[in-house]
Amino acid sequence: MDYETLGPAPCDEICAALGVDADFDEKNIAECRRYKEMLQKRFPIPLTCDAYFSIKGNSHDFGYYREIVICYYPNDEISTAFMLHVEGNLPSTWDDEEILTFNPEIEMCEVCDTKKGPLCKYH
Repeated sequence: MDYETLGPAPCDEICAALGVDADFDEKNIAECRRYKEMLQKRFPIPLTCDAYFSIKGNSHDFGYYREIVICYYPNDEISTAFMLHVEGNLPSTWDDEEILTFNPEIEMCEVCDTKKGPLCKYH
């Protein structure tokens, strides 16, 4: 299993700053929980997909911080395609409540840049 880092909060939002905010740990944990819940709602994981969202902690010179990661199997096409779907459609603000259903049959092929299916000569 591998993972891709998705950050602690949507990219256009101000988040807790390690080494700056006195109550960083509490803010960072709360942000990560909220962001993880948001991603789970935004990207429903199909039963055929072996992937999940998790909070991952990391050490830094200024202390310990957390981020959301998506865990997936890089050798599994559906799992990898789902990770790429998530990574390419992350919400930019807390207000983005759009739900994006993943369908591996209509995802883009990275090789020929067409939709997977009859038009794709590789699938």
